[in-house]
Amino acid sequence: MMIMIGKKIRALRSKHRITQEQLAERLGITAQAVSRWESENCYPDIEMLPSIADFFNVTVDELLCIDHRERDAKINACIKQAHELQETLQMNGGFSGAIDILRRALREFPSSFLLHAELACAIGCIDNGIKIAKNLSEEALELCSRILDDCVDDNLRLRAKCIMCYIYAKQLDDAEKAQRIADTLPAQDRALVMAETLKIYPPSEAGNENIKNAIGHMLLLFGNDLGYQVEQHMNESINALIHELKNFKI
Repeated sequence: MMIMIGKKIRALRSKHRITQEQLAERLGITAQAVSRWESENCYPDIEMLPSIADFFNVTVDELLCIDHRERDAKINACIKQAHELQETLQMNGGFSGAIDILRRALREFPSSFLLHAELACAIGCIDNGIKIAKNLSEEALELCSRILDDCVDDNLRLRAKCIMCYIYAKQLDDAEKAQRIADTLPAQDRALVMAETLKIYPPSEAGNENIKNAIGHMLLLFGNDLGYQVEQHMNESINALIHELKNFKI
């Protein structure tokens, strides 16, 4: 990435019609230093990159010629390859090949929280339900913890919590921890996790509550305001949902 920085600085300087001397003066260095950068005899100190980027009103990534579209394309290609391999290996009871692909991708792109989630999901065997060793469960939980600690994408944070619920409930047999995490999820997601992972169904109190929440959210998706009043109008809400589903067309 650094190899092209001299050409990038020269191109930016030319675009802004700035001489080497003017750039050097603004950065507090010599014009000879700028000349050496542009001839690629040496590179700027890493501490100077934010100042150079700020001067030209670009990001440091742009200055380093990092193409995020290319990065995202590579990440998505790795994930697609892993998914295809998972489908093949599912019949043979293992995801080791897919896990290897995702681990290599994460080493290349360690800041990708999407890869963190994909790898945690694959390690946890969420798609085939096979029991895994405790150290693998801990690895998957650590990946999810990094997402919760540093990622600001709500969808990935939600996914991390769902994966953690599964790991605790299915791999570590710790329903109590799984329940504590499930309790922090939005109502509709909590209902699904509690049903699929914790096997909490009606007629339990929690199961009944999950069903009410699910009915309410589905009605709201159909634009029916009864979704806000399921508790008060249960029978009417159920009939309304049945009506909406009968008329539902894909």
